[in-house]
Amino acid sequence: MKTATRSIAFYQCLTLWLIALLIGGIFSLTLTAQPVVVNMNPGAKNMLIGDTLPVRIAVVADANVQIKWPTIADSLGGMEIARLTLPDTTTTPNNQLLITQTITLTAFEAGQYTLPTLVFSYRNAQTGQGGIVRTDMFTITVQEPTIDMEADIKDIAPIIELQLTWWEKIKPYLPIALALLLLAALLWWWLKKRKNQPTMPATATPPLPPHIIALRRLRQIEQAKYWQQSQEKQYYSEITNTLRQYIEDRYHIEALELTTDEIIREFRNTIIEPSVLKKLRKLLQLADLVKFAKAKPNVEQHLQAYADAEFFIRATKPAELPQENPA
Repeated sequence: MKTATRSIAFYQCLTLWLIALLIGGIFSLTLTAQPVVVNMNPGAKNMLIGDTLPVRIAVVADANVQIKWPTIADSLGGMEIARLTLPDTTTTPNNQLLITQTITLTAFEAGQYTLPTLVFSYRNAQTGQGGIVRTDMFTITVQEPTIDMEADIKDIAPIIELQLTWWEKIKPYLPIALALLLLAALLWWWLKKRKNQPTMPATATPPLPPHIIALRRLRQIEQAKYWQQSQEKQYYSEITNTLRQYIEDRYHIEALELTTDEIIREFRNTIIEPSVLKKLRKLLQLADLVKFAKAKPNVEQHLQAYADAEFFIRATKPAELPQENPA
């Protein structure tokens, strides 16, 4: 008797557990319901020839769901599209996205028109899951107007004007606006050019002597502190390039294109103290070792290289003309 009672209690517990599991599954399916709801609602199911029929499309989706809107051509189900608004997105009170679009249809022949199913694809940006949702199909009946053959003749109905969009309103004025903008830009440019035009010809500033340019460049190299930052190759490249440019400007020797030995040979017909030329050769050779043989000079060699470069420039600069004493 006790065994039978225990069996009945066991089966009752098992039944209750299965019922709870079923209810939980249904609740879980409700929570994970389709994240996108699409509704297409025509304003009416019947219309007369030439009338317009607004069809509203509404899509409700979670905020993290991406919707791919279907491409709609110039007709839908055989009915012409008189106007098509852009999809407009708002947020519902429960933080979902509401995307709406209105399609205004018209027809000029009587009959029944079936609005086809529109397919919307979606993808969850967080989970990557996606799918498609379709709208329902609708049948629109387009009727001919009822004509009373015995009634008096009436005037032609006035033209129904559709409300223009902001783009349609401003589009006719765009060429005029662009022409005025171009005219204003030309006027501003002419006034600025006239204002900045000198009344007297400006005196050209004489170029700086090569040795002044080279010495200023050496000061910049010193302030850059290349070798202090373990940039020895950059340090010697900047110094030798400054010297080569100075030699080109001062002696018209293409020093930037020549090797060290070729530069020294170019000075054979130039009056320069041998000691000055020796310092130049030593500096250029050291720079070649740093740039091409990865040599690592010490601090004294760094300082001596800078001093030799400055010495060569000062020793070879043109002699200054004596100033005339006033009478």
